[in-house]
Amino acid sequence: MPLSKLQSALGLEDSCSKGYFPNFFNTLENARYVGEIPPIHIYGVDSMSTREKDIFLKWYEDLSSSGYIFNMADEIRKYCIQDVRILWSACLRFREIFRASTQVDPFREAITIASAYMRVFRKTSLKPETVGVVPPRRSPIAESPLWLVWEERQRGTAIAHAGNGREARVMGRKVDGLVRNTVLEFHGCFFHGPNDTMGGRYEATMRKTVFLRQSGYEVIEKWECEFERQILEDAASSAFVAGNPLSQIDVFLNQKLVTPPSHAYPSRLLNYGPAAKTTHLTSALWYGDTPGFMDDCVNNTGAGLRCSFTAGGKEGEVMGHLHCDLFN
Repeated sequence: MPLSKLQSALGLEDSCSKGYFPNFFNTLENARYVGEIPPIHIYGVDSMSTREKDIFLKWYEDLSSSGYIFNMADEIRKYCIQDVRILWSACLRFREIFRASTQVDPFREAITIASAYMRVFRKTSLKPETVGVVPPRRSPIAESPLWLVWEERQRGTAIAHAGNGREARVMGRKVDGLVRNTVLEFHGCFFHGPNDTMGGRYEATMRKTVFLRQSGYEVIEKWECEFERQILEDAASSAFVAGNPLSQIDVFLNQKLVTPPSHAYPSRLLNYGPAAKTTHLTSALWYGDTPGFMDDCVNNTGAGLRCSFTAGGKEGEVMGHLHCDLFN
């Protein structure tokens, strides 16, 4: 809707009238013009509707007959200020009307008209238990590393996954976990689709599994719903999850607390020992468990570094990346 229509559409006061401006007169040559009002055609009268044209001609005739002196610098300033006044008043009026009829603030609770009306629908018309919502802290993204850590404990070996580095790639495809020639895949039911509800997504997931197996890899799969049942039915799994193994803990290096960085960059060059080797550590998931070392520090030469950490007040295993500044 053009600004010129907002006054009548929203019932704004007379001071919010759009007015007229000779847009075709707005050139560099006319920037300092002072004199008679510009000709009618400069106002774009040919593009006006019949009603708009009649109103404009009456306004133009009255202004011309009064001997009005047109000052380009003053006129363009007033016209721009008026545009802002109209839009500002219209926004306030729209907000007032919308809040009164829907109990939703369109500017505080939404960023588009569509999202504002979706908010209204959710507040006034959406019935309970009609839309599936993943409970907090139990999304597939959170459960995937949880299952992989569980598998690490069961197998007694480290598994490369996003929680302790980057997602591994096999034959050009990302996999959730990788240990030697074994691929571990955690299938969130929404994104991968179990066969009984979303056949298309399920088929795409199975094609990837077949491809990996045909390439000589052992593939171990776990569906989100299966892992949920395992947690509920298996005492050991339930106790493992209840222990919150992915919780954040305090980490110390050389008896100094590892703190978040003061800089805005996602990684930082770090120095270790008298050899002054450097490495990058970036942010991701980390947790403490049994005594051990962190093996995911790789220096510029590609050689691994073993750095002893203290986790949670005791010597512990710290997996993943650390987003912090470390000092010896």
